[in-house]
Amino acid sequence: MVWRIAVAALAALASTAATAGPAKRATVTNPDWETLPSPQALAENYPKIANHLGIEALVIVECKVNPLGRLVGCGVASEEPAGLGFGKAALAMSQWFQMRPQLFDGRPVDGGEVRIPIRFSLPEDRTAAEAPPEPTSPGALREGLRLVDAMDVMASLPKVEEALLSDVKADADAPALATSAAEALRFALAARRDDLRQVYARALASVFSVAEMAAIADFATGPGREIKSDTRFAALQRQIGADFPRAFRVASHDAFCRRDACLTESDAKRIWRAAEPDDERIDSPKWLSEPSAKDISSSKPDVAQLVGLDGAVRASCAALKDGRLDHCVVEEEFPSGLGFGAAALELVDKYRLASGAEGKQVTLRIGFNSPPPSEPVALPTPRTTSAVELARRLGRGDETMETYRRKIEAQLLVIQGHTPDGADPKTFERLIEACRQGVREALDVVQEENVAALAATFSEDQLTALLAFRDSPGWKAQKERGDKAETALLNALKYEMERVTDDARREFCKTRACGIDVAAKPKAHPTAASPESSTR
Repeated sequence: MVWRIAVAALAALASTAATAGPAKRATVTNPDWETLPSPQALAENYPKIANHLGIEALVIVECKVNPLGRLVGCGVASEEPAGLGFGKAALAMSQWFQMRPQLFDGRPVDGGEVRIPIRFSLPEDRTAAEAPPEPTSPGALREGLRLVDAMDVMASLPKVEEALLSDVKADADAPALATSAAEALRFALAARRDDLRQVYARALASVFSVAEMAAIADFATGPGREIKSDTRFAALQRQIGADFPRAFRVASHDAFCRRDACLTESDAKRIWRAAEPDDERIDSPKWLSEPSAKDISSSKPDVAQLVGLDGAVRASCAALKDGRLDHCVVEEEFPSGLGFGAAALELVDKYRLASGAEGKQVTLRIGFNSPPPSEPVALPTPRTTSAVELARRLGRGDETMETYRRKIEAQLLVIQGHTPDGADPKTFERLIEACRQGVREALDVVQEENVAALAATFSEDQLTALLAFRDSPGWKAQKERGDKAETALLNALKYEMERVTDDARREFCKTRACGIDVAAKPKAHPTAASPESSTR
């Protein structure tokens, strides 16, 4: 719950330092604030117990003012209600107050005092979500309740309770109060359980029709319950998802290398060949420092990195006095036209030679190697050939494949818009086209993996039930409005938690003074105690 804290800095009395003659009291009137606590600082300092119980407070802080307008020596003059941590929170925020330097008789005020009323208050319209609308018919409410139970929506309530209680108990400065607050919240949550179930049902009924809710609930309480409880397919899907980049890389690499020459062992040997005997260059330099494997990998052209293309570059450089290299020229690169040469030149600054090489030519060789592709995912054997056919029919409607395709296509669009330095546009475009072919081939691979996973996990009866549900109004409704239903459920939870807060506060405040009864407070503008605009 987000609270609003209204901060009002009112006129206060201040005292001067003692003098030999009669004391002359310096008074800060109408303080001119240069800085005030930010909304984030205010929200972070709201006491946890009071935050979750919706308790407001008024704290008066007294501080001295130094010549620069900073507040020092602050203390709590009054705190209502006491014991909930509001005084400590107000002091923590006092560091964010600063006045513009004040003058008294033409001189900066030093040692004066200021009293700051800090109002911790709830927003005037504190309900974050509206109540879900009433169902259009008794049948809609009935099917909504059945769907709530079928989807185990209420199963999330213990997690909500655990998060609330954990946050309250973290307020270690007041363990006894934290225990009482936790008991009050637990009491309120239990009392509101059925009300929460009702608003959940109303939320679902606002998104789905009676027929749609019935279809979803029928499947969820029938074959869907057994299917949902089997976690093997979800585990296999995670493996298949992780396998898609491997399948894409292999397919793209092979598609490109079928048309263009890719690096072979003989190509690498040619790049690494020794210089001619009459060549006076330093052909096997001793490096004091050189790029790391991570440096080399980072400079590799993006598309070559994506499809696992290896590259090799041979360059010639001039050695400087301090061991650095200069005037480097690429003598040979393979494969050519993809930017490996330019990538190698980006790494030149990472090299340092031992002394004594100044003015000589030096051979620089860099290999851009890719780790071998991972092994394909190991899938269990399908139960029957009929199960495979049913799974293939199911797979035609699986949008997971489209998600994989869109993700890779987005990467390719970015890469295509940034042709590597030194790349040949035609060669680069052929590699991009090979990637697009690789996407299609990889989708075929993972599609078949998905079919195999379905046919190995579920029986023919279960697969038939899944197909039947896919033809129902419930399937289409979930597909089209599933996100809307999740939002409606979340808003319903927020709405009902406001009621829980009210109940918990009343329970908690039965035996202690809690200040203003927020539930009974009429809507009103900020009072004179907080004349400035509040900050959410």
